[in-house]
Amino acid sequence: MKKNYLAFFTLLAFLLLAGCKQQQLVKQIHRTVTDSEKELQYLAGLAVYDPAKGEMIYDYHADRYFTPASNTKIYTFYTSLRILGDSIKGLEYTVRNDSLFFWGTADPSLLNPNMEQEQDRVLEFLKNRTETLVFLDKPYYEGAFGPGWAWDDYNDYYSAERSAFPIYGNVITVSKQPEEELFNLSPMAFVDSLLVIPDSSYTSVRRDLKSNIFTLRYGQNADMNEQIPFIHSSELNIQLLEDTLNREIPIQPYDPVFVNEQERYFVNSVSTDSLLKVMMQTSDNFMAEQLLLMCHNELTDEFSSRKMIRHALDSLLPELPDTPRWVDGSGLSRYNLFTPRNTVHVFNRLYHSIPQDRLFNMLAASGESGTLSRFYKAESPYIYGKTGTLSNNHSLSGYLITKSGKILIFSYMHNHYMSSSSRIKEKMEAVLKELRDLY
Repeated sequence: MKKNYLAFFTLLAFLLLAGCKQQQLVKQIHRTVTDSEKELQYLAGLAVYDPAKGEMIYDYHADRYFTPASNTKIYTFYTSLRILGDSIKGLEYTVRNDSLFFWGTADPSLLNPNMEQEQDRVLEFLKNRTETLVFLDKPYYEGAFGPGWAWDDYNDYYSAERSAFPIYGNVITVSKQPEEELFNLSPMAFVDSLLVIPDSSYTSVRRDLKSNIFTLRYGQNADMNEQIPFIHSSELNIQLLEDTLNREIPIQPYDPVFVNEQERYFVNSVSTDSLLKVMMQTSDNFMAEQLLLMCHNELTDEFSSRKMIRHALDSLLPELPDTPRWVDGSGLSRYNLFTPRNTVHVFNRLYHSIPQDRLFNMLAASGESGTLSRFYKAESPYIYGKTGTLSNNHSLSGYLITKSGKILIFSYMHNHYMSSSSRIKEKMEAVLKELRDLY
């Protein structure tokens, strides 16, 4: 009997001590968070969740809405894992007599310069077919840009236009090493649209706002590797494919009656995980936008980010703590609004449904890969997650591995700061290290 009492009081003392330590940690974190917020004059929100206990261990402004920037991709990531299979449909097709009719699925991987050459399956398939190739121009009614995108970002690589049949990532690539005399251009079909101005005081490539005319300026011994979005059209993208395959491809309107009367087939391009890994680690906006279009096409045979988002919120994420404003796949739009506890909710769902090795492999790792490769360095990565940055806004959400071996889920969001983002990251690192070392 005495032994039972002793064991009981020992356990009680241990629990009380653990509770006191956690309370002390919470106070310490709260002081660091609020002092940083006051010093740098921004709005901060932080939610920290212990999935093993099933409880929120720290909550500061976790129910407030923030501009998430690329943390929006976390929701696109979750949606894609729920809707898409193991492999991406690179194109769909049907065969009638001596013609092969094919159409797009919004797959962004075809000849994409930001991916490894795994995507050659579609190219090899089309190259090796003996039938006459005919492209069916499937309707795409959404704009090239998402709602609320900044118009003057049109020249930047991260604003590549959305489309039903992208090629080359809908960008041109201009590159040159200092020891090289000539610039490399891909795709070469744009060579006559490139105006070169040598001996400039600076190096840049700029596209005309309303046409595919590019001006390249470069200084002596300049090196560069620039990607510039081109204005896409079905005619242009098929012309680029014709140049690559060295064969003519006539275009016809997509007729759903004709298509559905035939046997339909598809060609897989890349693994879904490889596409998601590029999106999550390098924060590829184009991948994110196309993924939402692919998801909607998979469900309805149509392309609509707006309808896909509505379906995701109604059917895939009906239990979010707070109703978000979600308008695009990438987070380029400042219309997006999410709360930290929403993002923790999504990461908790992922944690309990995807094997940890697979999940962490697709995320940026602190000090090692993606947008976290230069930050939060340690002997081994202790953060796996997703950053999000727009001017005056920065967020980081994901998983944190403590020194005691526990895994925490967190979302740390910052809006409306006037300092440099590096100072924000310094303040964030102090908080995250406290969690890592003391929990």
